[in-house]
Amino acid sequence: MPAPVCDRPRFPPDAIVAFVQEQAFPALRLGETIQMPTAAIREQARPHSTNRTPDLSIARAKIALIAAEAISELDRYSRFGAGWDGYAGEPIAPATLEFARTLIDALTQAPVIARKVTEIIPGPAPDGSLDVELRTDKRRLIITMYPAPDGSGLELRTFRTDGVTSEENPNLALDALVPDLRWLLA
Repeated sequence: MPAPVCDRPRFPPDAIVAFVQEQAFPALRLGETIQMPTAAIREQARPHSTNRTPDLSIARAKIALIAAEAISELDRYSRFGAGWDGYAGEPIAPATLEFARTLIDALTQAPVIARKVTEIIPGPAPDGSLDVELRTDKRRLIITMYPAPDGSGLELRTFRTDGVTSEENPNLALDALVPDLRWLLA
């Protein structure tokens, strides 16, 4: 690589600084005191900014990050083909993935969930079902979604545990998720 061509000799950095100071403040060279004109100094109110906007809160940012990671996982699952697990794993149905995305998006909009939920963990199963696990500090709710055999919709099941007791609810309707979500956030 050829050396750069310079048409001027190089100066040491301290010489450059001294030259700039001499040009900017010629009175300093003569040992005089510099006095700023009063017109150059004016009082200006500083803008007062706070973090009171709900969209900027730490809890909302945290749940948005958790949700983004979960949706990224769901996008990965959408590329699973037959035998994705190395055996006879069935692909995850698009309706199941879409419902999981909708559920995660809806959960991130609720302020109470943003404060309490610490993890959202999706997980595929070889039978083509999909789990979405919601965790708080003390409780865990797993929502399992199965595509209906006739292709008409989804079958939902929940499993909830607080470390001491566990409860499973098979074949739920969509509106039956509300009590489970209330339990999770209690």
